[in-house]
Amino acid sequence: MTIASERRVPVFAALAAALLAAEWGIVHTAAFTQASLLPFAVLGDLLLVLPALYWFLVLRPAGRKALEAALVLGLGVLVASVLLAGQASLKTFLLVAGGLTEIASVAFLVQKLRVASKQFHGAEDDDLLLRLNAIPERWLRILGLELIVFYYAFVGPRLRRSLMPNEFSYTEKSGLGGLLFALGFVTVVEGLVVHFLLRQWRPVAGWIFTGLHVYTLFWLAAAYQAARLRPLVVTDSTLLLRISLLWTAEIPLSQLASVEAIKAMPDDKIVLRAAFGDDPKLLLTLSEPVELQGLLGIRKQVTKIALYVDEPEKLQAALR
Repeated sequence: MTIASERRVPVFAALAAALLAAEWGIVHTAAFTQASLLPFAVLGDLLLVLPALYWFLVLRPAGRKALEAALVLGLGVLVASVLLAGQASLKTFLLVAGGLTEIASVAFLVQKLRVASKQFHGAEDDDLLLRLNAIPERWLRILGLELIVFYYAFVGPRLRRSLMPNEFSYTEKSGLGGLLFALGFVTVVEGLVVHFLLRQWRPVAGWIFTGLHVYTLFWLAAAYQAARLRPLVVTDSTLLLRISLLWTAEIPLSQLASVEAIKAMPDDKIVLRAAFGDDPKLLLTLSEPVELQGLLGIRKQVTKIALYVDEPEKLQAALR
């Protein structure tokens, strides 16, 4: 989405809010029940005018496809179903509009997934999380991250790779496996206890809570496998910082002001902890802020990173 189209979104939002407020006011007037054509006019405004506004103000200037107006059409159908619930003559129109909205929404989703799949597979990097950056839509990157979690949890244990000379692990001596196992054990015990307690009160809540705990176990397993399969990499010009599923960044070596050996996490709020399973061993100070990518599309600018690796002296020498 371009800057010009982004500026048009608030304009559309304001006009849409005014339109919905006007339709609500019309429905609650005395004339609405007396005029036989007025309900059809309200229906037309919600199902035709509202999506048309989105098309002319947002989609068309950005060169985007009209199919993306499916979500706005769905909003119009939802509002119409509420405001015109008592109009039996419009029931058929609402059912047809709802069906068309579902078809258009599924087509829109399929189209987006196909484009995202091409962008993902077209990326040159072999790192799954880095390849997600080729997908511009944030919600698709978040969806892709969830799929990657299950990939690492189920496929990761069967993958084996040896460290290259320019790669540095952070799982062999850190005790990360024991830490995650302990967290998983606590999760299982807590999940069982809370499940039986909630089941006596609200069975559905108990199963929902259990489902969240099961997902947590998958995430912990994925976090370990991602840490094992995503070591740090030093090239001639960059440090590829990869901390399991938590943080990823490409740091130009020219921006490394200093690399110091440390024994514990510095008592400084501006220092990012990039140590997973043990205390950090190196403090990287950058001459300029570098952007790190985190979970759920989180991005963070940092100038100091407290880092753990299994062989800090070797990494320190490589960075120098």
